[in-house]
Amino acid sequence: MKKLLVLLSLFFSLLSFTQSKEGEIIEANSETEKISKTIPFTIVERAPSHPNCVEKSTQREKRNCMNSMITKHIREHFKPTKKMYKYRENIRDEKTGKIIESRKVKLNSGRYRIKVKFKIGTTGEIEDIEVVDAPTHKLALEAKRAVSLLPKMEPGMQKGKPVRVGYFLPINFIIN
Repeated sequence: MKKLLVLLSLFFSLLSFTQSKEGEIIEANSETEKISKTIPFTIVERAPSHPNCVEKSTQREKRNCMNSMITKHIREHFKPTKKMYKYRENIRDEKTGKIIESRKVKLNSGRYRIKVKFKIGTTGEIEDIEVVDAPTHKLALEAKRAVSLLPKMEPGMQKGKPVRVGYFLPINFIIN
């Protein structure tokens, strides 16, 4: 029983500390926890705002405007070429994992989706762009490039302080 109590107290004491980016240990408190977290776009108190949406009066209008402006931006800047529709398919041996066949493949006509996650930082800059899913590597790079061109935003706010806000962006497109 004593060992269990000692382990539990050690566990809870470790929970009260966190490691900063520089590597030193800092004591966690409610302020550092709030600042370090990324808050989803859908639940942040005051959503980040696109420069063209700052004048909107309600949070709902700002969120809708922000979504519309990001969609418009992607429509203007996401420029896939036919070369991006091709990729190399590797067939691996099930036992060894070694590539036994490699061939070039082209995407068929149809609807496709690229899923992108990024954050709007405390200064409004676009950060941590990550392509979660894409039909080809070249399309993933093009999606990342288009998102990186988004303008600086007005940062999101939580309890009166700027916070990092996570944003998920599906990019839908059709190949004819």
